[in-house]
Amino acid sequence: MTEWIKCSERLPEESGRYLVCDVPYKIMSAVAYSARWKRFNCYDTFDEEYVNGQGEYAVTHWMTLPDVPTEVEGC
Repeated sequence: MTEWIKCSERLPEESGRYLVCDVPYKIMSAVAYSARWKRFNCYDTFDEEYVNGQGEYAVTHWMTLPDVPTEVEGC
């Protein structure tokens, strides 16, 4: 499993979906990241006006998503 990376140390180099965490609130979720805008919860296709109007998504750490399970099994 990949280790958590502090946003203050480095951001992802590529756009895509990442597992993110807001440490003070202990919230984790998978969100889009835009390398173009260097923001989480954002897509490369957004225009500048829209990006500037968005509230900042509180992310303190991120990591790549784990691989999807290959076995099919019901709960």
